[in-house]
Amino acid sequence: VCLVEPVNRGRGVESLATSASGSYFRAVVKEFGLEGRAALLDLDRRESVEYSRVDRILRSSDLLVNLAGQLPLTGAANRIPVRVYVDLDPAFTQFWHQEGLDLRLRGTPGSPPWASPCPVPTLGLEWTATLQPVVLSHWHPAARAATSYTTVANWRSYGAIVSGGVHYGQKVHSWRRLLELPRRTGQRFRIALSIDPAETADLEALRQTGWELVDPARVACDPRRYQEFIAGSRAEIAIAKSGFVLSRCGWFSERSVCYLACGKPALVQDIGLAGLYPTGTGLLTYSSLQQAVEGVREVRRDYRRHAQAARRIAREHFAAERVLANLLEKL
Repeated sequence: VCLVEPVNRGRGVESLATSASGSYFRAVVKEFGLEGRAALLDLDRRESVEYSRVDRILRSSDLLVNLAGQLPLTGAANRIPVRVYVDLDPAFTQFWHQEGLDLRLRGTPGSPPWASPCPVPTLGLEWTATLQPVVLSHWHPAARAATSYTTVANWRSYGAIVSGGVHYGQKVHSWRRLLELPRRTGQRFRIALSIDPAETADLEALRQTGWELVDPARVACDPRRYQEFIAGSRAEIAIAKSGFVLSRCGWFSERSVCYLACGKPALVQDIGLAGLYPTGTGLLTYSSLQQAVEGVREVRRDYRRHAQAARRIAREHFAAERVLANLLEKL
């Protein structure tokens, strides 16, 4: 197995090998035992770290798993006989493709399961369902008590898109409908939120309604601190991009899977999850502010039961050896 991580760093910056990105990459590769089997590839400057060493592995590989189509299908990658496109942004990917954007949609795609009915076009491709994998040995239920509902999020990840007269937006468009949640529940919500300081009106609204904002670059900037932030949580409050909500695409975040693996209940916005995952205990869904309030109350009412169910859901549905074995068997 070989990992190639593509990045876009732009022109006029320092060498990739001596950059902070390069140093961080080498540290993570070493920590997880991937030396000689991982490379960092700068797509803008055609510069790399360790790419020459893994090129030999690529040339003899049987399968390319291309996450969100980030790796260009050139050179050795283009000669791999089976190429799989794993869609991480269902609805947005398909609508962007229809708008003429090149998202490298070639090969046999795989995507999160779509609920029905779903307005997302198939683009004439045969999609197969897969889940987000988590390595359970890296996640352990925390012994210490915690009081905060948390999540890690981008206020705006990228632009919205309009298709068929429907505005498929970002988390900001979902979050504004849930601003009163801290006031309505009396609970603490501590959010690692990446938001532009120029969003002054939204920032003020978040503070006025009781959302505590922390810097994700400080609390979730590497695997260790990301785990510590989740382990220090009582549960997750997961707010989805409005595009996922409106498309009912069944998308489920790898971040929420990490909360479940850590024995933390996840209260997630419903985007067509009925019948796809066991919901109601450990994994709770909501479609409105009132339902979110009721979900918080339910977690508080029987926290131990929900925490145990969260870990069980992660083990039975999202364990990496189960998810990836199933995906490889389908391919």
